Amino acid sequence: MKIVVIGLLVLAALALVTFMVWRQTRERRVTPRGLVVLPLVFVAIGVLADKDMPHRLDSPLALALLVLGLLLAGALGVLRATTMTVRRDGRALVTRGTRTTVVWWIVTLAVRIGVVLLAYRLGVAEQLGEAMLFVAVTFGVQNAIVAARGGLFSAAPTPAATGAPAATDPAGGALVESAPV
Repeated sequence: MKIVVIGLLVLAALALVTFMVWRQTRERRVTPRGLVVLPLVFVAIGVLADKDMPHRLDSPLALALLVLGLLLAGALGVLRATTMTVRRDGRALVTRGTRTTVVWWIVTLAVRIGVVLLAYRLGVAEQLGEAMLFVAVTFGVQNAIVAARGGLFSAAPTPAATGAPAATDPAGGALVESAPV
């Protein structure tokens, strides 16, 4: 019975990851609130649903593997964010992932699996909490870079926000930055 539950959880997780990657390949409006909600939800799931995580992190090796995973998650978030197109549409920020973004998502998934396999090889158990923190960091960093590229953190408005001439994309909005396809 336990193997069936684990199998269903794995299928649900794969479906969720597939949906999230697909969603990033579609043009979507970005708000400051939207940038923080998803990472915070993943942190909450990780902390609230995995009560044993603090006990698993009581060894230096377990803590080092967690830190390694989070650093890799952040680096991959930066890489993905640089592949996304970012433009202004009036006061709204609009983003869209590219084929390269999808490739980096596949790399992100492979890296996470690699960290888990390394942890188990070294005798360190990783479960839901570590996975959710990894996802929270990778989304959080990606979102922060996208927001910075779109000028959401800058005190000075971008040319698009001021109405100054700026390049436009095919959808008609002002192009803040482009990314490779």
